[in-house]
Amino acid sequence: MELRSLMKPKTPELKPHVSIDGVDIDIAAVKPGTITLDQYKKVRANTPGFRLLYSKLNNEALIAAVKHNLDNCTHPFSPQVYEYALENYLVPELIKRLEGK
Repeated sequence: MELRSLMKPKTPELKPHVSIDGVDIDIAAVKPGTITLDQYKKVRANTPGFRLLYSKLNNEALIAAVKHNLDNCTHPFSPQVYEYALENYLVPELIKRLEGK
């Protein structure tokens, strides 16, 4: 038995679950870039569902998702690490450009 397998507790793997406005959808079958901002605002999903959802969002909804996730980052990174640059400079600049500002 590998040491790595002894160190990590096994957790049950969750199946992706996504609903929009209370209707369950098969997120794997949704065409990429087709879920709108209005639909995204009505999404309820578990973590695996959100991971599949992001590629299905149109640009407007994807920008909203990125902003929401940035607003909820709770780990205070040091200014000397890549995460700090991503959170405070690169992603905001990317959003600004995608929004055409």
